[in-house]
Amino acid sequence: MEHNKIQQLLEKYLDGATTVSEESLLRRYFEQQDTVHADFRYAQAMFAHFTSEQKDYFKEQTIRSSNNRQIQGILLGLLTLLVSIVIGLFYFNTSKEAPIKNPTKQLVFYNNTDSIQKIHLNKHTTIWLNKNCKISYPATFGKQENTIIVEGEAFLETSLVDSIKVLAYNALISVEQVTAFNIKAEKEAESVEITVKHGSVKVADNSNLDGLSLLVTEGNYCSVHKSSKMVFAAANTNNNYLAWLTGEFIFDHIPLATVTDVLERYFHVKVTLDDRQLAYCEITGTFKTKSIDNILNAIKSELNFEITNAGNVITISGKDCS
Repeated sequence: MEHNKIQQLLEKYLDGATTVSEESLLRRYFEQQDTVHADFRYAQAMFAHFTSEQKDYFKEQTIRSSNNRQIQGILLGLLTLLVSIVIGLFYFNTSKEAPIKNPTKQLVFYNNTDSIQKIHLNKHTTIWLNKNCKISYPATFGKQENTIIVEGEAFLETSLVDSIKVLAYNALISVEQVTAFNIKAEKEAESVEITVKHGSVKVADNSNLDGLSLLVTEGNYCSVHKSSKMVFAAANTNNNYLAWLTGEFIFDHIPLATVTDVLERYFHVKVTLDDRQLAYCEITGTFKTKSIDNILNAIKSELNFEITNAGNVITISGKDCS
């Protein structure tokens, strides 16, 4: 199929304007994984998950429908015979059985790579997944159902207002306007953290929708505790909450103890201080990097410290910086 034709059909699909035959053409194209053009791989997940179980389901419904028609034919003949015998005595009302509704197919994406994965859910909504993040969303996203389930850390940007909901463990996030926000919903963490870059979202505990619901606006942060169900909001003071996505670290007179916490979180290493007095030494600087070495070299140069690296354990040692 021609490149331009695929592009036109995808645009129609994302606008909800494709016919059944056009969607069938797209599905057949994406099932041929070896021939999918690089420009269209972002949409492959929407069409390549037509599982054998679903095919068996539709086959079963076809067989069942055929059997039902045979039974209905026999019953109709018996009813006709009875009517001819006792005509005028009884009247029969028949009703047509409602068709079985096929449940909405859920698409699942798990980022098991060491890089950030970017997914276009449709032309209005994009989500970036950190390492080990998993999301699931309906194949009809943007048309009928718009709930996204997130496990891990992700950043979502959308212009679909009053229609998107994000469920992260017990945190329910509802989009209030054109917005972009970060979700940190790690399995081991006690709370789900939401930080709004721009726009606003409404946050509530999904197990108690009659309870407190907070409107979280640009530049603010919200936490939903998993066990206590507490919903808490405040101004965001973490300049590095998007460092995993942007690779930019900002430290403005930040104690070294806080800097090491940031490095551990984003580079998945253990950083220890040889002397606890070093924890109070302050670091200032902006680092645009995906490598921890650049930041460690700056610490070493600015504070005249020694840094040793043994696998995933980094040790910082030196004299008191006061």
